Amino acid sequence: MMNLKTISAAVLALAISTSAMAADTVYVWRNGSSNTYSDIPKNLRMDHANKMNVRTHNVRQATEVRHKEPESLAERRLALAQEAAERDKKLEDENKRIMETNAKIKQENCAQARSNLSLAQNARNRDQLVPKYTQDVSKYCN
Repeated sequence: MMNLKTISAAVLALAISTSAMAADTVYVWRNGSSNTYSDIPKNLRMDHANKMNVRTHNVRQATEVRHKEPESLAERRLALAQEAAERDKKLEDENKRIMETNAKIKQENCAQARSNLSLAQNARNRDQLVPKYTQDVSKYCN
Protein backbone atom coordinates (compact mmCIF):
# COMPACT_ATOMS: atom_id res chain seq x y z
CA MET A 1 0.00 0.00 0.00
CA MET A 2 2.88 2.32 0.80
CA ASN A 3 4.45 1.60 -2.58
CA LEU A 4 1.22 2.54 -4.40
CA LYS A 5 1.09 5.92 -2.62
CA THR A 6 4.70 6.64 -3.50
CA ILE A 7 4.17 5.76 -7.15
CA SER A 8 0.98 7.84 -7.41
CA ALA A 9 2.70 10.82 -5.75
CA ALA A 10 5.62 10.54 -8.18
CA VAL A 11 3.28 10.37 -11.18
CA LEU A 12 1.33 13.39 -9.92
CA ALA A 13 4.52 15.39 -9.39
CA LEU A 14 5.74 14.47 -12.86
CA ALA A 15 2.42 15.51 -14.44
CA ILE A 16 2.44 18.87 -12.66
CA SER A 17 6.04 19.64 -13.60
CA THR A 18 5.47 18.62 -17.22
CA SER A 19 2.39 20.80 -17.56
CA ALA A 20 4.22 23.77 -16.03
CA MET A 21 7.07 23.40 -18.52
CA ALA A 22 4.69 23.11 -21.46
CA ALA A 23 2.76 26.28 -20.60
CA ASP A 24 5.21 28.85 -21.96
CA THR A 25 2.91 31.25 -23.74
CA VAL A 26 -0.52 32.44 -22.71
CA TYR A 27 -2.65 34.84 -24.75
CA VAL A 28 -4.50 37.58 -22.88
CA TRP A 29 -7.40 39.77 -24.00
CA ARG A 30 -10.11 41.88 -22.44
CA ASN A 31 -13.54 40.33 -22.52
CA GLY A 32 -15.97 42.93 -21.23
CA SER A 33 -14.74 43.95 -17.78
CA SER A 34 -12.49 40.94 -17.20
CA ASN A 35 -9.30 39.50 -18.66
CA THR A 36 -9.40 36.20 -20.50
CA TYR A 37 -6.37 33.89 -20.54
CA SER A 38 -5.88 31.08 -23.05
CA ASP A 39 -3.19 29.10 -24.83
CA ILE A 40 -4.97 29.86 -28.12
CA PRO A 41 -5.43 33.45 -29.35
CA LYS A 42 -8.93 34.93 -29.50
CA ASN A 43 -10.75 33.66 -32.59
CA LEU A 44 -7.38 32.22 -33.71
CA ARG A 45 -6.32 35.74 -34.72
CA MET A 46 -3.04 36.98 -33.34
CA ASP A 47 -3.98 40.65 -33.64
CA HIS A 48 -6.81 40.33 -31.07
CA ALA A 49 -4.63 39.18 -28.17
CA ASN A 50 -1.42 39.88 -26.30
CA LYS A 51 1.21 37.28 -25.51
CA MET A 52 2.13 36.66 -21.88
CA ASN A 53 5.07 34.58 -20.71
CA VAL A 54 3.88 32.55 -17.72
CA ARG A 55 7.26 32.37 -16.02
CA THR A 56 8.28 36.02 -16.31
CA HIS A 57 4.78 37.55 -16.54
CA ASN A 58 5.93 39.75 -19.42
CA VAL A 59 3.10 40.84 -21.69
CA ARG A 60 3.75 41.89 -25.26
CA GLN A 61 1.82 42.12 -28.50
CA ALA A 62 1.35 38.82 -30.27
CA THR A 63 2.17 40.34 -33.65
CA GLU A 64 4.12 43.40 -34.54
CA VAL A 65 2.01 46.18 -35.96
CA ARG A 66 3.45 47.20 -39.28
CA HIS A 67 2.19 50.19 -41.13
CA LYS A 68 2.57 49.20 -44.73
CA GLU A 69 2.84 51.95 -47.25
CA PRO A 70 0.54 51.46 -50.19
CA GLU A 71 2.37 50.27 -53.28
CA SER A 72 2.12 52.15 -56.50
CA LEU A 73 0.57 50.51 -59.53
CA ALA A 74 3.95 50.27 -61.25
CA GLU A 75 5.48 48.48 -58.24
CA ARG A 76 2.62 45.98 -58.16
CA ARG A 77 2.94 45.32 -61.89
CA LEU A 78 6.69 44.82 -61.52
CA ALA A 79 6.18 42.39 -58.63
CA LEU A 80 3.56 40.44 -60.59
CA ALA A 81 5.83 40.30 -63.64
CA GLN A 82 8.70 39.00 -61.50
CA GLU A 83 6.45 36.35 -59.92
CA ALA A 84 5.23 35.28 -63.37
CA ALA A 85 8.81 35.05 -64.63
CA GLU A 86 9.78 32.92 -61.62
CA ARG A 87 6.80 30.61 -62.18
CA ASP A 88 7.64 30.29 -65.87
CA LYS A 89 11.27 29.47 -65.07
CA LYS A 90 10.18 26.82 -62.55
CA LEU A 91 7.81 25.28 -65.11
CA GLU A 92 10.54 25.25 -67.77
CA ASP A 93 12.97 23.59 -65.36
CA GLU A 94 10.35 21.02 -64.37
CA ASN A 95 9.50 20.27 -68.01
CA LYS A 96 13.19 19.93 -68.85
CA ARG A 97 13.69 17.52 -65.96
CA ILE A 98 10.67 15.47 -67.04
CA MET A 99 11.92 15.31 -70.63
CA GLU A 100 15.36 14.16 -69.45
CA THR A 101 13.75 11.49 -67.28
CA ASN A 102 11.56 10.30 -70.17
CA ALA A 103 14.57 10.14 -72.51
CA LYS A 104 16.49 8.08 -69.97
CA ILE A 105 13.56 5.69 -69.54
CA LYS A 106 13.24 5.38 -73.33
CA GLN A 107 16.95 4.48 -73.62
CA GLU A 108 16.60 1.89 -70.86
CA ASN A 109 13.54 0.37 -72.57
CA CYS A 110 15.39 0.20 -75.89
CA ALA A 111 18.41 -1.46 -74.29
CA GLN A 112 16.16 -4.00 -72.56
CA ALA A 113 14.27 -4.75 -75.79
CA ARG A 114 17.54 -5.33 -77.68
CA SER A 115 18.81 -7.53 -74.87
CA ASN A 116 15.61 -9.57 -74.96
CA LEU A 117 15.91 -9.95 -78.75
CA SER A 118 19.52 -11.14 -78.53
CA LEU A 119 18.60 -13.68 -75.85
CA ALA A 120 15.64 -14.87 -77.92
CA GLN A 121 17.94 -15.63 -80.88
CA ASN A 122 19.43 -18.54 -78.91
CA ALA A 123 16.22 -19.84 -77.33
CA ARG A 124 14.58 -23.14 -78.32
CA ASN A 125 11.26 -21.45 -79.08
CA ARG A 126 12.86 -18.57 -81.01
CA ASP A 127 10.23 -18.81 -83.74
CA GLN A 128 7.65 -17.57 -81.22
CA LEU A 129 9.87 -15.09 -79.36
CA VAL A 130 11.80 -13.33 -82.14
CA PRO A 131 8.76 -11.66 -83.80
CA LYS A 132 7.53 -10.39 -80.43
CA TYR A 133 10.93 -8.99 -79.41
CA THR A 134 11.52 -7.53 -82.88
CA GLN A 135 8.23 -5.68 -82.48
CA ASP A 136 9.37 -4.45 -79.03
CA VAL A 137 12.66 -3.19 -80.51
CA SER A 138 10.81 -1.28 -83.24
CA LYS A 139 8.44 0.12 -80.60
CA TYR A 140 11.03 1.29 -78.05
CA CYS A 141 14.05 2.15 -80.24
CA ASN A 142 12.51 4.80 -82.53
